[in-house]
Amino acid sequence: MNNSVIIIVKLKTKDPVSESAFQCLTGEMDYQASLQSLTRYDYWDIQVSPGIDRLELGRYLATETKLFVNPNKHTFEYHLAESVPAAMERAASGEHIHRLLVRDNEDSKGTEVLHHLHRLYNLPDKIMAVRSGVLWILRIKAADPDDAQSIAREIAMTRNRKSGLLANPQSQTISFGLTTF
Repeated sequence: MNNSVIIIVKLKTKDPVSESAFQCLTGEMDYQASLQSLTRYDYWDIQVSPGIDRLELGRYLATETKLFVNPNKHTFEYHLAESVPAAMERAASGEHIHRLLVRDNEDSKGTEVLHHLHRLYNLPDKIMAVRSGVLWILRIKAADPDDAQSIAREIAMTRNRKSGLLANPQSQTISFGLTTF
């Protein structure tokens, strides 16, 4: 059993990173016919000790620690790892939603947050690990799901200046879909 709680965080205002990526992909990289929208979330996977109320801990971490969410600028959701909602965005007819989780191979951000949780919030007995990442949600217009998946994979991993954008193959890994989270 996965013993994690997931915290997903998004800016309340327009996200300049996703806006810039969307403009690059639909302009210079020529995905304007297929890429309908691109949304970015901070993704936190917090591995919890057995016997701990994961939902209560997720609420506490998101609302009380200020390590994950700034209430002035972020919205957030927290879920048990096995029950992250299947559709955070809805697809129209002929569109397909693809979720890509991009993680650094060396997760210094997750390690730093874990250190703070243990030392500043006195939680070493409750939290075993923290992994961070960026969750990208792509809404793709395509004839069928296989075409949409192929386009999502093309967009995801950077291969050259005209192909791929969301992850660097030298320092990051990508998980496709919810089942790999």
